[in-house]
Amino acid sequence: MKFAAVKPSKKIFETDKYRLTFHNINFYEILIKENVILDADLLLEIKSISENNHLHTKSCILVEGVGFFNVTKEVRELGAEKKFSARAVAVAVYTKNPSLLLIGELYNKINKPAVQTKMFTNRAKAKNWLKSLMETDSNHNFNNHISQATK
Repeated sequence: MKFAAVKPSKKIFETDKYRLTFHNINFYEILIKENVILDADLLLEIKSISENNHLHTKSCILVEGVGFFNVTKEVRELGAEKKFSARAVAVAVYTKNPSLLLIGELYNKINKPAVQTKMFTNRAKAKNWLKSLMETDSNHNFNNHISQATK
């Protein structure tokens, strides 16, 4: 897979429910805020913003929760669909919450997401995993940008 050469730039979209941080066209973070119910409408809103900022590109995504949040069954099913995840290369989910970690592992086993999805209890390891997926690619621009985003 080839990635477009881009200059590093950071764009942030924030609501009372989430924060999206776009580091470049190939890497962004989704931070879900505490006590949020992540339902289909909210997920589709996040997807729309990400697609409007990453036109025609595939991206690595780091998802993080602040405290505890709920994910509906509909979101778990939607997020696992190939069509829904068409612009994702991989998803790393970082949480320190053991309950969310267990839910994430069950999601991987039951819903079988169309893109690589891995749970982490260490944020740096999550970012490094996403970066490692790109290191096999011959386009070093992506690696340089994600390295800057992970500092």
